[in-house]
Amino acid sequence: MLFSGTPCQIAGLRKFLGKADQSDLLLVEVICEGVPSPLYMEKLNLFVQQKYKSSIETIDYRYKHKDKSENPVYKWDFEMMCLHLKNGRRLIKDRWFNPFWSIWLDHLMSRPSCYNCQFTNTERMADISLGDLWGVHIYCKDLYNKNKGASLVVCNTEKGKSVMKNAQEYMEGYELDFTDALKYQSPMRKSIAMNPKRIEFMQDLQNSDMDYKQLVNKWAKKPSVKLLWQKYVWGNRQKVFVWNILRELLPVMQEK
Repeated sequence: MLFSGTPCQIAGLRKFLGKADQSDLLLVEVICEGVPSPLYMEKLNLFVQQKYKSSIETIDYRYKHKDKSENPVYKWDFEMMCLHLKNGRRLIKDRWFNPFWSIWLDHLMSRPSCYNCQFTNTERMADISLGDLWGVHIYCKDLYNKNKGASLVVCNTEKGKSVMKNAQEYMEGYELDFTDALKYQSPMRKSIAMNPKRIEFMQDLQNSDMDYKQLVNKWAKKPSVKLLWQKYVWGNRQKVFVWNILRELLPVMQEK
């Protein structure tokens, strides 16, 4: 049996099971940076119901719809979010123009326990930890894979190592030094910092007279010109492209 969830959910299951036999249980966690407020999601759903006459069925935070050749249409760096509605409609939003991402990344709506998380360290309770391989374009450019995305897999137990070993033939990648992997994985090193304005935000969120649109107009930030330049003009994709060209030209130049 495989159980996946956030680190605190994994810890909760471990605590509940106690000394029970867990030999046939595989625990896989996502490297978590805070859980959004359920009330925010309720307000978002109400807004969608009123505007599109249908409620949200599922949310895909990393939507990568594939074309006929099975290539992802939406790439890793942009982190498209897709709301699948019950009437079949899909609402797709780029991360940098998405109110949800803006408010969540500002650490305004995570649950109180997330700001003092006991599980943001290298002593993990899951057999396997999964997350984005942030920094892949710096120290293993070949795995950037034309912006299709790369995952970090950390095996914390012998069981986790055994599963990964058996699955190796289905994957492409290689072993990294753990200190390198941790450089861009702050959720494995420390809790998120609480935004000083969180209390004010939560008061607005709980205010029944303030609807979703008013809430995001007040609290969601528009992307800066600098950010848009970094992501769309001179971002990781362009840097990897230039680095690959230089890597191919360098041996030729050395021969001459």
